[in-house]
Amino acid sequence: MTPKTIGYNLSLMSAPRHSLRKTVLLRARRGDYASAGEIAIVASVSRQTANRWLLEAGINLAAARIKYLAKLYQFGQEYVGALSGAPRLTNEERRRQVIAAVRRLNAAQAKRAAKKH
Repeated sequence: MTPKTIGYNLSLMSAPRHSLRKTVLLRARRGDYASAGEIAIVASVSRQTANRWLLEAGINLAAARIKYLAKLYQFGQEYVGALSGAPRLTNEERRRQVIAAVRRLNAAQAKRAAKKH
């Protein structure tokens, strides 16, 4: 059976995606990779292809990596805090701390702005 007889024009069909593309991009979004070179090694593709995948998916590797490392840092701090016997903060306590920090920041900015005028 030829493509013409079944109604498909194979010249217009897109090429199949790389089998690891979806997985690699998912892990890149999480921040597991530090560079396109690492993606190239894992997926056995060229670095240019890895960069194209990142560009098409709209992934900023540096920002994703920093977010991932910040999350690891936070987990580490909580682990050390738990070892010291200090109780873990509840979500409500964290929310209160964030609100207090924002208020301090706003007050400091208002104070600086008042000095300029």
